[in-house]
Amino acid sequence: MQWEDSDGMTASPPKLLQSTSQGGREMSTYSQSQINKIEPKLVPNTDPFEDRDSSEDDEDDIIEKSKKEEVKTSAFVIYPDSFGRGSWDIVLFFCIIYQSVMLPMRISFEMKTTDFTFYLEVCIDIMFLMDIFLNFNTGFYKKNGTLVMSRFKLIKEYLSLWFWIDLISSLPYTWLLAWSEGVSVREVEADDQ
Repeated sequence: MQWEDSDGMTASPPKLLQSTSQGGREMSTYSQSQINKIEPKLVPNTDPFEDRDSSEDDEDDIIEKSKKEEVKTSAFVIYPDSFGRGSWDIVLFFCIIYQSVMLPMRISFEMKTTDFTFYLEVCIDIMFLMDIFLNFNTGFYKKNGTLVMSRFKLIKEYLSLWFWIDLISSLPYTWLLAWSEGVSVREVEADDQ
């Protein structure tokens, strides 16, 4: 191993002040001034897993710049990284898991709908409809990392694709069926014949 002193000159390792052996381990002692004068020569890291990809650095820089720049925001627009929006998304994730498990089970095994499950599913349907409204009012990041908080741009972007997917997947079809037949939603849900 090569050593450099504080002037950048190559030096030999410092001489030991004392060397003793305790229990099979050799103990070495250097003076504090010797330790302060030298430092090991650094070798560039050759581990490919240690280096970060430069594109990750670029993304981090872009996001930092967009956070530092003055972002033109419309009134009542929600930041996409806010705690409230993140919490809402997590709750909706569990609602989607519930729907994806329970709906096929109820249909396949002809399970009866209890009052609890009926009201729970009505609340979930309302939450999905509220999510459409929130998506019209939540900022987004462009592909280059800039934050968009302008209501006009939000509406334009959301209507271009995701609104239609959300509308088709969130629309409570049992409510429409009940309305078209002139009966209550509970009667349609409880139709166990």
